[in-house]
Amino acid sequence: MIIFSDFDNTLYRHGDPATTAENFQAVKKFRQAGHKFCLATGRSLSSIENAFSTDNLPNYRQCFDYLVLDNGAICMRPNGGVILEELIPQATAQKIYASIVQKYDKNHDFQLVAYYGSSEHPEIGASLTKMRLWNRNNALAIQITDEINQRFGNEVKAFAAYDVIPTRIPWLEDGDFTAFIDIAPVKAGKENTIARLVQQSFPSEKVITVGDDTNDISMIRQFDGYAVANAVPLVLENTSTGHIVNNVAALIEWLLN
Repeated sequence: MIIFSDFDNTLYRHGDPATTAENFQAVKKFRQAGHKFCLATGRSLSSIENAFSTDNLPNYRQCFDYLVLDNGAICMRPNGGVILEELIPQATAQKIYASIVQKYDKNHDFQLVAYYGSSEHPEIGASLTKMRLWNRNNALAIQITDEINQRFGNEVKAFAAYDVIPTRIPWLEDGDFTAFIDIAPVKAGKENTIARLVQQSFPSEKVITVGDDTNDISMIRQFDGYAVANAVPLVLENTSTGHIVNNVAALIEWLLN
């Protein structure tokens, strides 16, 4: 078996260290039993490294067999080496960003984070694995996400996240930013990268996915996956009956038994 798990509020439960510790202990048990456990997250590699180094988590290189990062734009081994990669061309990223700023950013309520070279940047200086637009309005984040998918859906795919805590970004210090839009290459998406990795390396493996947020819906649908009980309502609505679990540890325990 091979599990692909989201990170934030799925494997790593913010504000709930006991459940987080239980999840990681279950991951260790699962891998010791000869199965594979992989991360599938919207975070970049540098963001994952920051989280594991500052939040008292185990060494991430010893927890995962593969990392699916930036909403599927990158797949790599924990010890280094990119296996799969998709990019948003620089010109496309600039065109999308300009269209949003010109239409919506009248009061400078947006903050751009451009991801390339495994790190974050305040400007679009190259082709990107992901771009993130932080803003202060949940409803607006959803509206803009829909607009990006309608206007640029042949080039990128966008996901909205809201009621979130800003990531540790040097130039993003304003606590009022509580929502963001993640924009990934159209051929990325966790579900597409998982499918390519499995077909390439583990075609006979049973694949299980688990997540909690809107960028997890497609991988849950495609692999008849699971949602954790604390998932956002839209994820719960799109998860099969009987495929809602209390946490990752409970899912692993059920799979092993």
